[in-house]
Amino acid sequence: MMETIVVSLIVKGEFKNVIMTKDMLGDLSLKLREEGVVPVHLAKETVLAEGVVVFGKGAKHQLMVFSNHAE
Repeated sequence: MMETIVVSLIVKGEFKNVIMTKDMLGDLSLKLREEGVVPVHLAKETVLAEGVVVFGKGAKHQLMVFSNHAE
C-alpha cells in the first residue's frame, strides 16, 4: 500500500489541497527548488504549483504567502 499525505499546493497565491504519495512530494519539492513554478497534473486539471506547504497535524496557525516578483 502506498503511503499518501495531504499537502497544500500554492497556486496563484492560494492553497489547493491535494493528496500525493511521499515519493511524488519529494520529486515535486526538488523540481520546485530547481525550476520554480512546476505543472502538477491532477485528475481533472493541470495547475502550476508555485510552492507546497505541509501543515502539521492539528496546526491552527495562519500563513501568508507573498510572490517573490512584481507583476
